[in-house]
Amino acid sequence: MKNKILLLTAFLTLTALFQPSYALAEEKTAVITQNERSQYQPFSREVYYNNCVIVYPKEDRGGYIIASGIASEAMKNSKISIQILKDSEATKESLQSKNVIVIGNIAINSFIKELESKLPVKLTADSLRVGTKSYDKDYGVSFIYPNLYNPVNKMIFIMANSENALKMPDFKGYDLAVTKGINEILPFQFKEVANGKYDEKWNLKEVEEISAKLLQTGENEKV
Repeated sequence: MKNKILLLTAFLTLTALFQPSYALAEEKTAVITQNERSQYQPFSREVYYNNCVIVYPKEDRGGYIIASGIASEAMKNSKISIQILKDSEATKESLQSKNVIVIGNIAINSFIKELESKLPVKLTADSLRVGTKSYDKDYGVSFIYPNLYNPVNKMIFIMANSENALKMPDFKGYDLAVTKGINEILPFQFKEVANGKYDEKWNLKEVEEISAKLLQTGENEKV
């Protein structure tokens, strides 16, 4: 009986010793709260593309196409190498130490599904809500944000229900772009239909619609 008590005591002691390290590991991969966000920092390739990984949905053609395009553009114009991973290959721990570009929606990308409640937009199978504005299922949204696993780093979300609406904006003068899939022939090639900006604490300001006249001039004509 005495030996059993000694063994039980030893087991409980070892359990207590290992518990703090396990709790710390769990804490490290927790999604950050609003108060833990880093101070707002506008988009720049040097900041957001440095030490970057793209996470796209496995077996998703549109996601892979835009991921490859972003990586090629970064290498061509900035000589920056960006890693591309399927969401099934990435882990929360690995994304902590990176700037991350996340592509897809809650139905096909597990990371977007987990982080959805912390994002400034709401995308469902039937609609998109950005601030006080609502759009139908043919629209998508792209925006910069703090890395929700580690506020020191950054994230870019490219979200849509259709690959036609997936787009990586230039983020010149804005932090968020609402995009629309294009089925029409030229000159109706302008994919950004609204833009938004954050305040210094990453709270989204009012989203501004782009005028109908600009939407018919082609993206290169935007001022």
